[in-house]
This record gives sequence, C-alpha cells and structure tokens, in this order.
Amino acid sequence: MTPRSKAAASLFLLILLAGCADDSSPGVEAGATSRQLATEGPSAFPNQGELNDIAARVRQLGEGALALIYAGIAIDVHDDRVDVWVTDPPRFRAAIGGMPWTQRVRLHPARHAAADLEPTFQRILREQDHWRQQGLPVVQSGVRHDGATLASRCASPCRPTPVTPGTSVGDVRRRPEPVAAGRETA
Repeated sequence: MTPRSKAAASLFLLILLAGCADDSSPGVEAGATSRQLATEGPSAFPNQGELNDIAARVRQLGEGALALIYAGIAIDVHDDRVDVWVTDPPRFRAAIGGMPWTQRVRLHPARHAAADLEPTFQRILREQDHWRQQGLPVVQSGVRHDGATLASRCASPCRPTPVTPGTSVGDVRRRPEPVAAGRETA
C-alpha cells in the first residue's frame, strides 16, 4: 500500500470513527456502551435497586416508543437520580409524567439520539477486518450515553478530531502531532 493510499484510508477511518479516545474522554468507559446496565449483585448504596428498576423502565421506553429522541442513561446513586439524555426533553418528560418515580429522573439535552448514531457504529463493527488490514485496528467503539457522538479507540497511535453525523471530508482536520524539541516542521 502506498503512503498516499494509506493516508486516504486513514482519513476515511477518521470520518467513521468519532475519535481515538483515551481514558480521560468523557463518556468512554472501558468496554461499556449505552446498552450495558448493571442491575444485579450487591451494592454499597441502599437506593441502587430502586434506581436500577427506574432505569430499566426508562430505558425500555427510550429504546422502544421514544427511540428517535433517546440517547442514553446513567445512574447517579449519590444524588438518588437516574440521568437520561434525550434530544427532546419536554416530549420525554411528558411521556413519563404520570409515573410515580418521575421526580427521580433528571433529563439532559442530547445532540444525537442513539438511533441516529447506531448505523455508523454497526458499520464500524462490520468493517473491522478492513481497518485491521489497513493497519488501524479498532479495539473499542460505542455510542456515548450522552448522545454527543460515537467514541472509538484504535490500537495505532492516532489523534483525530471527533466527527459527528453530517460532517464532510473537508471538515475533518488532523490535530498536529507534538514536535520534539529542536525540530522544525515544514
């Protein structure tokens, strides 16, 4: 593969991947996606079970009837709340308004619904062999629970700018690599 075609493949991967995230990136957990929600086992928090039940109900609604506006969910045991990210908070609030646990649900605006990001996530999964052959193996990928973007991590050192749906190739810029002391760049 020529350097030019490898660069083109790298640019295409940058468009597909929302970013080669590091451990400090918000919303990127080690192998966790918005679909994973621990609901069993012992907990140090007495309210954990109730919050798990509320989260399961909210998630069922979000992934069902309101999938076009639902981004993700997180449990905050310290504040006794279930945090939910949606693209249309008033509509989601109206849908859960009659539930007795509504006051324990905290809604946040999301840029994208999980359903909008899911096709790109599935494409990354389907094309893993291709990217591995290009020298850019994807080792982790998932839709962020807050609906901000699709976060991915590759094994090769790369530092792309996060990409959101609708971004054209011309809008993607590679961050400059650090320059060693005493070296100049062209």
